[in-house]
Amino acid sequence: MANPISYYWEILKKSDATDVQKRCLVTYKNEQNIYELDFLNEKYNIHINDKKIISSADNSELKNFELILITLYYLINAKEVEISCEFVASLNLKGGDLFFTGSHELPTYKLIKTFKDKPELFLKSGIGLGGRQIQIGDIGFQVLPFPRIPMVYALWLGDDEIDANVSILFDKTIDTHFPLDIINGLTKIVTKKICGNISS
Repeated sequence: MANPISYYWEILKKSDATDVQKRCLVTYKNEQNIYELDFLNEKYNIHINDKKIISSADNSELKNFELILITLYYLINAKEVEISCEFVASLNLKGGDLFFTGSHELPTYKLIKTFKDKPELFLKSGIGLGGRQIQIGDIGFQVLPFPRIPMVYALWLGDDEIDANVSILFDKTIDTHFPLDIINGLTKIVTKKICGNISS
């Protein structure tokens, strides 16, 4: 596929708006042909006619290729499946034990490097992205990248004998909506935002 984003735009353009709303939990402005989608603490306007994604916060156009691709993939492929609130590790997803290794390993090392001795900052960063604190690890939070895709981040503090660690968990329904490579790409994007939100 030479240009997957162009391909996805064409599929979305042909999709039934009522179906997209139900599957993806988005709103639709019929006259403008625009979907409104929540991503973490942001709201994106998906302009079908112009093939653009605009942030409602500052009216800027989204330029991140991978995030555009994943956003369009969500709008096309998300299923009308309720969140289970049962969270699992990537290795427990179907095929995850083989996929999430080597170059596909989740970027927990970035989180450990940034937050290993800063639990309050870890929580503040998650809350700043629209997350909420939950009881997991020494400190943890849940964020919602897309309306049907919750993720959990948990920090385990280290001591003289054990190194600090971070767990990234997914609602067990995530692989109903996304293949493993999309899950991996989304995790990298969300993790980068968490690490980059420490000044908030």
